[in-house]
Amino acid sequence: MVSPYDRDSDLDLLTDLYETFYSSDPFNNDTDGDTFIDGWEVINGMDPTFWDSLCSDFDSDGLTLAQELAENTSPGFPDTDNDSVTDGLEVLQYGTNPLSPDTDHDNLTDSEELFYYHTSALTNDTDYDQFSDYDEILWGTNPLVDDEDQDTLSDREEALIWHTNSSLSDTDFDGLNDDEEVLIYHTSPIKPDTDMDDLNDSSEVFYFFTDTLPNDID
Repeated sequence: MVSPYDRDSDLDLLTDLYETFYSSDPFNNDTDGDTFIDGWEVINGMDPTFWDSLCSDFDSDGLTLAQELAENTSPGFPDTDNDSVTDGLEVLQYGTNPLSPDTDHDNLTDSEELFYYHTSALTNDTDYDQFSDYDEILWGTNPLVDDEDQDTLSDREEALIWHTNSSLSDTDFDGLNDDEEVLIYHTSPIKPDTDMDDLNDSSEVFYFFTDTLPNDID
């Protein structure tokens, strides 16, 4: 025998007890006659006693009920995925996924990307430097520019390979740009005097024409 607390006389996903609480009809599964059963309306934050038109915007998020149904978003909650961007903005303006707080799966929420970092919430690597937006922020590089200091070394190369400062073209302030040290002279871009002979690398290259590598005799 079904307990009176669990009885759902009209099979609308609301027990008769809850129907009393919401002032809906326990013997009519669609109290307001709007084609949406009472239980569904309650689950989605709507009023089961108020008739809702497909053109209405119950949660004031910029999407009509018809649009919410098409997008599978909640018509009773303005921010279905709870990412601080309303469903209407996600669907109509930004093109992000209103059902996922992180559309591009880069460990940054859509709201962080759109309003704080100004990165793309649709791709996980805004500047296409093979360094995800999240990793760039973690490493302190600029997720909007692939080579912030314009030294021809990408931010990813500077952070992960050479350990240089991606915002400075000459990390060790020795007069040689990081790319020159790495690609031309093969000196250390993080040590101003690679061979520790008390002559900085640029002096050896441009003035003394001596060997900048360790274990030399100059």
